[in-house]
Amino acid sequence: MSDDRPAVCPAPSGYWVAFGYQNHVILTKPPKRKDHKLPGLCGVLARPEEMSNKDERPDCAWCAEQAHTGQVRIVPRPDTV
Repeated sequence: MSDDRPAVCPAPSGYWVAFGYQNHVILTKPPKRKDHKLPGLCGVLARPEEMSNKDERPDCAWCAEQAHTGQVRIVPRPDTV
């Protein structure tokens, strides 16, 4: 008997950071950009040196929804492990 269920791809991993006015999720394998900025799941951009660990700032609603619904798997920030 064959298995007709669609293949399930694992969710990409990402981590929380703070920059600007909110906390955002950055993918652990972000797309390469010429300006070296990293995109949040919501599309905002920041340079790595502008980012700090997640703090008391509000969470970006889009990034939070992606994390809470399992669209992205949250892992520790790579440079803090």
